[in-house]
Amino acid sequence: MRNIMLAFFLLTGTCADGQTVVSYENKKATSLKKLDFIALSEKNDSLIALVNLFFRKRNDANKAIWIGAGSLVITPLIGATTAIGAGLSGKDDPSEKTQAIVVAGVVVFYLASGIGVYYRIKYSRKTLLRLIQDFHSGKPLPNSWVVRLKEKDFARTNTL
Repeated sequence: MRNIMLAFFLLTGTCADGQTVVSYENKKATSLKKLDFIALSEKNDSLIALVNLFFRKRNDANKAIWIGAGSLVITPLIGATTAIGAGLSGKDDPSEKTQAIVVAGVVVFYLASGIGVYYRIKYSRKTLLRLIQDFHSGKPLPNSWVVRLKEKDFARTNTL
């Protein structure tokens, strides 16, 4: 782990006294990783917590998108097994149950995917980079972002 951190600091141009000599301004915000944002935070606990918040929310958004995608795979399987089960038991037309299952699956897909995409946009890397740059230029962190910080965002183990 120590070698990885040493390589990171050498590749990013961080000096022994902690000053960064390589600027991230010429890099796109979308190409920056979590460690890059932590390096930009310059050991400021509030900014590190903000980075942790953004990446925690982005991971949650990814999970929601995967849940939505999974519903597209599972819904036809459940619908088919319901239709087969109803057909084998000799009950009435299985299309009513199948239609309800398909509607439920489509609703889960749109809700989960919509929420995931919304949070990916809201907690974008561009927004995070802008907040960090504004903080370094002397502006305080907006209260709308500060109130979202949780205790786990301040945990040191959450930075890597």
